[in-house]
Amino acid sequence: MSNKTTVATIFALNYYSKGITMLESVNKFNPDIELNILISDKVENKEKFLNDALIKKLNVKVTFLEDLELRDFENLAFKYDMVEFCTCVKPKYLLMLADEYDKIIYLDPDIMVYAVLEEIQNLLDVHNIVLTPHISGTIEEGISPATDFLRNGIYNLGFIAVKNADVVKIFLKWWHKKLMNYCFCDSRKSLAWDQKWVDFVPALFDGVYVLRSPNYNVAFWNIKGRYIYEKNGKYYVNNDYPLVFVHYSHFNINSPNYLFYINDGLNLLIEDRRDLSKITSEYVSALRSNTNESYAKKKYRYNYYDNGEIVKEAHRKLYNHLDTETEEYNEPFNTKKTNSFYKLAKMFEDIDVSAL
Repeated sequence: MSNKTTVATIFALNYYSKGITMLESVNKFNPDIELNILISDKVENKEKFLNDALIKKLNVKVTFLEDLELRDFENLAFKYDMVEFCTCVKPKYLLMLADEYDKIIYLDPDIMVYAVLEEIQNLLDVHNIVLTPHISGTIEEGISPATDFLRNGIYNLGFIAVKNADVVKIFLKWWHKKLMNYCFCDSRKSLAWDQKWVDFVPALFDGVYVLRSPNYNVAFWNIKGRYIYEKNGKYYVNNDYPLVFVHYSHFNINSPNYLFYINDGLNLLIEDRRDLSKITSEYVSALRSNTNESYAKKKYRYNYYDNGEIVKEAHRKLYNHLDTETEEYNEPFNTKKTNSFYKLAKMFEDIDVSAL
């Protein structure tokens, strides 16, 4: 099989340093793999972004939302919050890339790669879709209980690899259709972004491989069972497995003493896991060297109306309960229309969102 391969990611502008750092790590070990980005944000000066020094150095191919041929993408950006929106456009983006590549490896921007991705490419010679589970054993591997994955999904969709095959295109179209309306993080409705839908995939589609090796997608949800060691300048998991990638989910460069911090009861101090100290310090250095202040300070455009006022959670909830196909409710960020959604939202400023 042909091996034209890409690693692709999706991020808003304020995730620039993480996204570039991830792609830089891919390129370090996999110089023959082409790199792609979808910017899930409003980019005012596209030419400036395309001429960014690191974008050019890594020869990254950039796709903007306007290039995605996604109908009414601004309505979707209003419907969903930033994480929901970034994940909801993933299948459409992968479908687009399938027109050009034989193998597509998607990685979240907060991942760091430490080795060649040859095993994933080889798996795609035999299988159609490759997934990694949040946990790969019967023991409690993470900081949070396994019951969390009944809410958030069996597989972590910070990684997915697919090949250009008919069954994959059917899968991506199915996934895309579901996410157009059901990509919320809402445990009451058994929804968790794009992830929960993929629980169905091994049952519905042929050629799905579950990659259980502990050296892939190391993260807080499986860290209890995975220990990082350095030997001869390379990192290994549990002594035997060459580390391939770490998912630094919920890592904050402004709180580098924590591997992740969600709240006071759900976090992990680096000092409690000394094996993570060096690798995390190197990640912090890489992020800082790739920091672009103009993007770091950039506010996610779709969190704001065109008058600069923030879109409140209650506004998004209300919008999702309306017939948004009607003309008066399209262009939801537009505050200047006579019958704008904004004017309606202001009338319901203090609604109880928990009831929606």
